[in-house]
Amino acid sequence: RMDECAEVLTEADSVAKTLGQIESLFQVDDVRSLAARLGSIRRSLERVGGISEFDQSLRTLEDHEARLEKRVGSKLVQSLESLDAPATRLCLEIYENLNRRDVLVARYVQARSQVLHGLYKSFALSATEGAGGVSAALSEFEEAVMAALATEAEWCADVFPDWTVFVSALFVDFAEGVRGQFDRTLE
Repeated sequence: RMDECAEVLTEADSVAKTLGQIESLFQVDDVRSLAARLGSIRRSLERVGGISEFDQSLRTLEDHEARLEKRVGSKLVQSLESLDAPATRLCLEIYENLNRRDVLVARYVQARSQVLHGLYKSFALSATEGAGGVSAALSEFEEAVMAALATEAEWCADVFPDWTVFVSALFVDFAEGVRGQFDRTLE
């Protein structure tokens, strides 16, 4: 029991000191160190778990995490849109420290879905106005989507350890997004 008390006090001291240093890291824009420190604070708060005295520290942590995510978010979108693997890996590290992999996947889908939606627009135009008809347009569309997904998979495999999560999320979002339009195009 005494050991538990000592551990909680040590964690509390660590949280208080580290939270006090966060603002200076925001000032120098050291996002990697900032994310690591915020991750450390979160782990400390999880270890002391549910003690009401830490509620304000948790709220402060969440505010800092949101602030960092806002700062890094545009960099992430740019790196994903341009397929900049090193910049995306840095963002991956930051989002993992923030325990926000869900946001990372959502931003990937948001940034990369325009490629697939562009293919669909070409297909819809070709299916309704093309000389080859719906069958030829559908075959070309399938090949184009498969090639685009292969490109995404290759890039994601180089960047994300669990790359299939990202490519699957992209495909599901695309399929759900064009489902109604696709039915109308084929009618």
